[in-house]
Amino acid sequence: MTKSNVKIDTSKLRRKADIDELKESYETIHRDGGYRIGAGIRLDKSEQITFFLEGVVPLCGEVGDVKLDEFRSKLKVLETFESFGYTLKCEKDNSVICEKKVLESEIEEEYKKLEEILQDLK
Repeated sequence: MTKSNVKIDTSKLRRKADIDELKESYETIHRDGGYRIGAGIRLDKSEQITFFLEGVVPLCGEVGDVKLDEFRSKLKVLETFESFGYTLKCEKDNSVICEKKVLESEIEEEYKKLEEILQDLK
């Protein structure tokens, strides 16, 4: 498994959220055929900052036969996310968004954990 040296620019996320109408900013950090990882920030009405990471797991990639082994692997990954405190939400495109709120000081370390979990989907 690879260990990432990704640097997440939280200042850039904060600047983009400050000018965004919804007071939110998001950036895709890594994209692979089997998943996507992103980081974001939300500002509530009192300007309280919440950082988050998300892993996006597509349930079905292409039209065609269902590969049960792939589904089992994805289910295992989703169960792991849930056990680590991620919320799981189904999207219209048949993907599952796995999101976790994190402290700014912990965002890069949590990213490494997220990436390690998703390595099984390559």
